[in-house]
Amino acid sequence: MKKIILGLFFVILLLLAGMFVLSITAAEMTKEMRGNDDGVMANGIGVVVKVGSSDFELAPDGSMIIRGSGSMNATCPAGQTCRLLGAASRAGSLKVASSETPRKLSSTLPDESFKELKSLTLKDTSGHSVKVVIESFQRLSLRSSKCGSVVHLIGPQGRLTLDDYEMTADAAMEAFVSDAGMEHLFEGGSLTGFGRRLSSTDGMLEGFFNLLNDVEWTCEFIDLPKPDALPQFYHAKIRVKHLHETPIMAYSHMFTDLDGNALDLAGIVIEDGKVYKTWTEDLVKTGSITAYLSQFEMAPFMQELRLKRGQMEMRMETLGSVGYRCLVDGVPASALQAASGNADGGQMEFMGVEVDKGIVIRHWRMYTVGEDNDNTTDNMMMNMVTAGMIPDVIDYFDVDTDPSGAFAPGQPYRVRMRSTVPGSKVWSEKQYLSITALPVTFEMEGIMDMFGISLVDTECKLAKEVVNEIDAQELVNDASFLNITNRSVTDPNFKMPPTVYPWTEMGKAVEYNFDRLVEAHRHDKGNPEFIRAKKTKYWSEIIKSRFNKDAIDSIRFTEDDDLEHVGNVSNGTMSASKRRRLGTWTAGDEEGSYFVTITLSDLKHAGLIRPEHRDHEGRRLADGRRLGVTDWKFVSTVNPEQIAIEVEIGVATVKMEVHYCHLVEPTWTNWGACQTGSAAGALVLAQASAIGSQVIWPSPPVSVVMGGYLAFDNTAGLAVDTTQPVFLRSIGAGGKHLQDNNGQMGLVPQADLWESFNLIDARSGSFWIKSWRNEHLQDYNNDVRWTVNRDVWEKIRVLEAGSGLAYLQSHRGQYLAANVCNWQCYLDRYPDLKNAFGPTNVAAAQAHWTANGQAEARICTCQAANVCDWQCYLDRYPDLQNAFGPTNMAAAQAHWTANGQAEARICTCMAAGTDGNIFWSSTKNRDAMWQIIQNNGWQSSALSSGSPSVAGGLIFGLKVLIAFIEVAFTVEIGGAVGFHPQHGIYLAEVYGKTSFSVWEATVYFLLKFNPNSPWDNKYKDWSMCASVGYEVNAFWGTYRDDFHIFCEELWFR
Repeated sequence: MKKIILGLFFVILLLLAGMFVLSITAAEMTKEMRGNDDGVMANGIGVVVKVGSSDFELAPDGSMIIRGSGSMNATCPAGQTCRLLGAASRAGSLKVASSETPRKLSSTLPDESFKELKSLTLKDTSGHSVKVVIESFQRLSLRSSKCGSVVHLIGPQGRLTLDDYEMTADAAMEAFVSDAGMEHLFEGGSLTGFGRRLSSTDGMLEGFFNLLNDVEWTCEFIDLPKPDALPQFYHAKIRVKHLHETPIMAYSHMFTDLDGNALDLAGIVIEDGKVYKTWTEDLVKTGSITAYLSQFEMAPFMQELRLKRGQMEMRMETLGSVGYRCLVDGVPASALQAASGNADGGQMEFMGVEVDKGIVIRHWRMYTVGEDNDNTTDNMMMNMVTAGMIPDVIDYFDVDTDPSGAFAPGQPYRVRMRSTVPGSKVWSEKQYLSITALPVTFEMEGIMDMFGISLVDTECKLAKEVVNEIDAQELVNDASFLNITNRSVTDPNFKMPPTVYPWTEMGKAVEYNFDRLVEAHRHDKGNPEFIRAKKTKYWSEIIKSRFNKDAIDSIRFTEDDDLEHVGNVSNGTMSASKRRRLGTWTAGDEEGSYFVTITLSDLKHAGLIRPEHRDHEGRRLADGRRLGVTDWKFVSTVNPEQIAIEVEIGVATVKMEVHYCHLVEPTWTNWGACQTGSAAGALVLAQASAIGSQVIWPSPPVSVVMGGYLAFDNTAGLAVDTTQPVFLRSIGAGGKHLQDNNGQMGLVPQADLWESFNLIDARSGSFWIKSWRNEHLQDYNNDVRWTVNRDVWEKIRVLEAGSGLAYLQSHRGQYLAANVCNWQCYLDRYPDLKNAFGPTNVAAAQAHWTANGQAEARICTCQAANVCDWQCYLDRYPDLQNAFGPTNMAAAQAHWTANGQAEARICTCMAAGTDGNIFWSSTKNRDAMWQIIQNNGWQSSALSSGSPSVAGGLIFGLKVLIAFIEVAFTVEIGGAVGFHPQHGIYLAEVYGKTSFSVWEATVYFLLKFNPNSPWDNKYKDWSMCASVGYEVNAFWGTYRDDFHIFCEELWFR
C-alpha cells in the first residue's frame, strides 16, 4: 500500500509538470506579440507593436484627451469631415502639475540654486502677493555689498537685485509691482544704486526652485572706504576729454586726407556727433604743490608743465630734460574748484555701481546747486551755474572690484564735470589710468626728478602782477636747484622750440614737429614720441602725403644758402653745419616773427665772391669794393603781417615797410580792410622814406636835412565825420536806435533828441560817444552804461564792418551789440529752459542766451517761431537789399535757405512792444553791426572808406646841436594822389607842415588843402584846414595830440 501511494504521488507530480509545460507552451503559441530583450513589444515577424490607452487618446493636434469625453473623438469617423472648434475642443484635455520647492531668497545661495529658480512671489503683511517670473540671473562681485556679491534676477517685468536678504527693484519692476496694487511695498524704501528697496517684504520673499541645494555661501562683509577717506598725496596718470567749445576750429586749415577732406587736429576725437579735445596728464599731488605735466598730440615732442601753489602757478614747456619759457603768474580757480566751492554742502550721493570693461565701479554724485541751497552768496556764481557756464553736476567714480587686479579697491577711476543746462558746452572728463601713493615729504625736487626735468633755459620770471606774492617767490625758490643753460641767450645758432599750441595749427610749430618726426622716421623709428604721433591720423597723413609735404614747405621761412655763408668768420660763430650766419637773427614773441640785425662788422669785407672760393664753407666776400662809410647798419623785422627794413649808411637813413593781411588768420590783423574779407597776404600798405643830413657849420654843429617819402595805401581806411551829431542804428535790433534815456540804455524805432550823439576824436582811431545829457558810453567790466567820465574806459574804436557799417569796440576789446530779445518770451518759447530755470527766471535766461543760446541760433524775441516773412527779412538786413533789391522776396528766401539760416539770421518780422537788449559781445557778428548816421536832415552816413592812394612829399630842414641837445626846424611839403572807381586818378591832397623840435619834444603847424569833388568842378572848390599838434617821446611811452584851428572853403573862379 505504501508503494502504491508513493507511485501515485510521482504520477500526479509528473502530470502536474506536464500540465504546466503544456500550459506555458499553449500560452506562448497563442501570443501575437512579445517583448524583446530591450523591452520593445514586437509581433512574430519582428514588427514593433502599436498600443493605446483605454483612458486617454492622442488628438490630431498632439494634445492628450480623455477617451470618450463627450462628443469629442481623437479620430474622425470614416466618411465624415470633422473640425476642432474653440475652447470646447480642449474640454477633455489632460492637465498636469509640476513639482516646485519653495525657499526663502538670499544672495548667499549658490549659483546652482539660482539656475533652477523659475519664479518668486512678493508678499505683503496683508496677505496680498504677486508672482514674478525669473528668466535669468547674474552674480556680480561687489565689495560694497553686504556679502561680497549681489545677484540680479532678470525677468520680463524688470530686474530685482538681492544683497543678502535685502531686495531692490529697478524702475521697470517698481512700475510692475505698483500696477499690481502693491505700491505700498516701497513706502519708506530708500533709493539705492540698483533701484528702490522693497521695505515691506523683509522675511517674506519666496522663490520656487526646480532643484534645491541647501548649501549656502558664507556672508562676509568687506568694508570699502568712501572717497573722502582716500590718500591725499599721489601720482596719477590721467586721460582728459573735454568738449570743444568751438568745433569749427577743430579741423586743419592747411592739410587734408587722401579724399581732400580737412584733417582733424591731433588730439581731436568725434563721438556721437560731438567734438572733444583729448590729452594725457601726469598729476602729482603733494603737501603744498599740485603739478600737471600735459602731453598734447599737436606737440608730440614737448610737454606743458604747470606747478600750482595756492593761487600762483609756474608754467614752462619741456623738451627732454630742459624747461623753456618759465613764468610764474597768478591763476584763477578752475571750473572744478568754482563748482565744488559752490556745491551743496560738498556731500556726495551714492548713485550705484556700474561695470566698465569688466571693472566694477561705484558712482557718486555731487550737485553744485541744491534745491534749498542757502550757502551760496555769490549771485554771479549762481547765474553762471544756471546759465550753463560752469558745471552743476560732478560725477565721481571709484573702483569697487577689478578682477584683473590692475586697480585697487577704492582707487579713483573717473571724474566727470558737466552742466545739465540745455545747450551748454560745459563737459569734461578725467579718466585715471593709474595712481600711486606718495610720501608727504615729496616736493619740488621729487616732482622734477619724476618728470626728468633737470635744466631750464633761462631763470624763471615773475609776472609783474605777482612780484610781491609769497607763494610766487616760494615757487621760484623751490625751483632754484635747476641748472640754467642760457642757450637761447648765448648761442646765436640755437633754435628755440616753438610754443605749444595744443588746439591751434601754427605754421612754425607744425614745421618743427614735422622735421623731428621725419628725422625719427629715418633714424629712430622706436622713438616713443614718433610711435605715438604715428597713431594719430593728423601726423600720419602729413608724413605720407606729398601734397601735405608741399604745404609744409610753403610755410617755411627758407634761409638762403648765400646768406648763411656771408660774413666775417673770424668774429662770428659757426653753425652746426659749419656755415656762418649773416648778423643776428632773433625770434620774436609772435609766432612767425623774426628780427634781423646786420652791422658794418658783418659786411666789412662785402664784395664779389672769388670763383676759387665759391665752395669754401664760411667764405668771405673779400675781393669786391668795400663800402666807404664809417658806420653801417641793417635792421629788418618780419612777422605774419609786416616786413620792415631800415638801413643806416653814415648819416642817411632809408626805411621801407610792407603791410599785408595776417598770413595765418587775416582777422587778427590791425588793418580794417583785412577784417572785412581781404585774403591772407593781401597788400594793404607799402611805403618808403629816405632822409639824410650834412654838417654845414662846425661849431655849434649845424646840419641841413633833406629827405622824402612815397607811400601806397590800400587800407580802405575808415574815415569818421565828427562835425555833425549822429544817430547809432543797430543792425541786430532791426534798425532801432541807441538811446540815452535819462542815464538808462534803450533802443527805439525812431530817432530824436534823446538818440542824438556827438563823436569826439580820441586819437588813434578811437572816439568818445557823448549823448545829449553830456554822458559818455562806457564798458565797465562788460556792463554797458552811461557815465560823465571821459577817459580810457570810455574810448570806443570804430572799425569797418563792410557795406557802410561799423563795429564799436571798447577798450577791453568787446563789441557793442544789440538785439530785440525779450527774456520772458525766450523762456516761453523753449520748454527745456523753462524746466531748467523756472517759468519767470529772466536773469538766468539772459545769461543762457549770452553763453549758449546765441551760438545755437535760438530766437530770443517775441515773434512767432518759424514763421518767415521774406519782406521782413529784406527789411531787416541792408546788405541783402543792396544785393537783391528792396522787394526781391524770392532771392531773399533762397539766400536764407542757402546761407542765412546757418548764419543765425532772423527771417521773421520785428516783434511789437520789445525795446531790445544791449550788451558787450566778444564776437563780431550782425548784432555788433551799427550804422552811424548824421543828424543833418537827410541822414547821410558819417562813415566813408578811403580808396587806394599814392602819397609823396619832400622834407627840408636845419638841425643845431647845442650842449648835446638837438634843436631842429623842418619844413615838409607833399601831396597825395587817389583813385576813384568811376573817375580814375585824381589829386587828393596838398599839404605843408612846419615843425620845431627840441630833443624829444616836437610842436608843428599843419596846413592841408583838399579838393571837393574835383571831377565835377575841375579843382575849383577846395577845403583848407589848419591845425597844430605836439609829440613827446618819453622813456615810458609817446604822447601826441593835435588841435583843429579852422577850416575854410576856397573857390577859384
